[in-house]
Formats: sequence, structure tokens, C-alpha cells
Amino acid sequence: MKAEILEKSFGDRQVLGPISLTLERGEVLALTGPSGIGKSTLMRIIAGLDRNFSGAVAGTGKVAMVFQEPTLLPWRSVLDNILIAAGCTKQVAEHALERVELKERQQAFPRQLSLGQQRRVALARALAAKPDTLILDEAFASLDEATGNRMRAMVRKILNESEFQTILVTHSLSDAAELADRILLLDGTPASIRLDHSISQPAATRDLQETLADVRRVLQSGSK
Repeated sequence: MKAEILEKSFGDRQVLGPISLTLERGEVLALTGPSGIGKSTLMRIIAGLDRNFSGAVAGTGKVAMVFQEPTLLPWRSVLDNILIAAGCTKQVAEHALERVELKERQQAFPRQLSLGQQRRVALARALAAKPDTLILDEAFASLDEATGNRMRAMVRKILNESEFQTILVTHSLSDAAELADRILLLDGTPASIRLDHSISQPAATRDLQETLADVRRVLQSGSK
């Protein structure tokens, strides 16, 4: 995937400046930055949900998104939520539920599930769509420690077994360091890429801990 964004504005307010981003198949990118910096705007552009910008995005293929809010249909069963949204066969839906350890709850309704389970259904829904690009937008937020740890381990296993390109939007540096191959930091007004650090390459220019310290300072101080 390659995104070459020149600018994105809402009315007279420019939100994104020049951003050049590439992502290889099988690669996991952690996208972080201060609240309100434009992370969600960038994700909507990459997902093809916002086409009102200057620039171009190519190579995303089929995109599936997992939001912080599970956005499940409350009047439909877990299985139906996947079948309707992903447009897949029952076999594919059940396999996706098995991957998130919820196959036995396929006839339950969302109100019968915990938040963590609902997030796992949303992840299964995305997997059932067989995406080329997976976007996880704060997928672990508001979960208790035990549930968050379980879901992170589950996501890590799924990502290790999969070939799609993944963007993980997060404020958690521990999630970024644990799950991603690269950390990308957005900052500034308008927002641009302040830092793009490879975690997977030991010979990277900057040490990971130094990078995380830089990112933490930006997140704590807000956009400059």
C-alpha cells in the first residue's frame, strides 16, 4: 500500500499536511500521535471512506476496520452480524469466530456479551471479510488488564499467521512495541509524519527505547 497525501482540510482548517506512507504485505504499522491530531482522518482516507483530499492512495485492496466501538447489530446474533457485514459463507464466519475463541457463542446476541467479547466479534467480522488491509482503531481501549492482555495475545497470534497489511491506531506505546513492526508518529499543525521507526530491524538508526521516549513526550505534551 502507498499513500501520498498532499493535504486534507475541513473548510478553512488544514488537518493533514504532506504525508508519504508505504506498507508492505504482512507488515504491521502502529500509528500514534496526540488526540485530535488527525489519525482517524488519515485512516478514513486510507480506507477509502474519505475521498475529499489532495493526493492518492493505492494498493490497499479490500479494507476491513475494527473500531473502538464494536458497532454490532443488537437485534442480530453473533453469527448473523458476521454473515451480513462480511458477505461470507457460514463456514468462513464460523472459522473466523473460532480464531477469536467465540465459536460457541455464535447464536448469542451482542447484549449477552462482555465488551471484550464484542470486540472479538468485531475482529472476527473483519477477518471473515478476508481483507488485504486491516485497520485496528484503538481496539484494546477501555478493557480491563486481563481482558486486554488476552485480546492482545490473540491479535498477535492472528497477525503472525496472516499476510494482510495492518495499521494499528493506538495511544499505547506498549501495544505498539509488542505488536508492530514500525511505529509512525503524527504531530504538528497540520499533521505530518514526525517519526517513522522500524522495530523489526536491530540495526535501525535509533534505539527503540529512545524512540518510545520521544513518542511519549509528544503524547504527553500534545500537538506543537
